[in-house]
Amino acid sequence: MLAAEADGPLSAGCTAGQWLRYWLSVVEPRLRPTTHRAYRDHVGLYLVPYLGRIKLTELSRRDVTRMFVALGRRRNRYGEVAGLRWVDVDLERRESTVAHQLVHTDDGLVLCEPKSTASRRTVALDPESVRLLRR
Repeated sequence: MLAAEADGPLSAGCTAGQWLRYWLSVVEPRLRPTTHRAYRDHVGLYLVPYLGRIKLTELSRRDVTRMFVALGRRRNRYGEVAGLRWVDVDLERRESTVAHQLVHTDDGLVLCEPKSTASRRTVALDPESVRLLRR
């Protein structure tokens, strides 16, 4: 369906972020407002910051898996990993900063500060994690 559209979202060079935003606009009329808000929050706070720059034709399961494997190895809480953004990751210094966490509320997903000052920290990334994130 989408691939047949000459000027549609699968045109040459379309990124995952562009397609995700397009998808949100297509599904919005069919969803409850709270469901759409949760999808929009998840796409905007998590998927687009990590995968949005990758061309849709080049995006693979491996891209997503690498991200979760690399960040999950740090033994962060799920909300902390989900709250990480590329601006929180410094590959040159081989570290990531836990500055936010993604929390599910009645209103959807919300990006907020960690629960305590002890939760706000910088975590060293091992060489394998850095290598995977650079791909």
